[in-house]
Amino acid sequence: MLQAKVNKKLNAVAKHKRSGGAIVAALQNENLYGADSNYVANSVVNQARFLTALLTQLDAEPAKVRFESLCVCVCVCVCVCVCM
Repeated sequence: MLQAKVNKKLNAVAKHKRSGGAIVAALQNENLYGADSNYVANSVVNQARFLTALLTQLDAEPAKVRFESLCVCVCVCVCVCVCM
């Protein structure tokens, strides 16, 4: 079930990445706020990277996915839904 949700959010992020405005905003936020800010951490590029890594980890060893990773995934997924 979690894999299906992660796939769904990854598809939403991929669709969001095709928006020129979202990419420009991500680049502007990175230049303006720095690489360690929340704006950059929640950018569509980092969301895609995180969700892909989480999906790979779920496929390989689902029992080793830590609770903290799931909490971050929920936060990222909520951010994706709010941004769209």
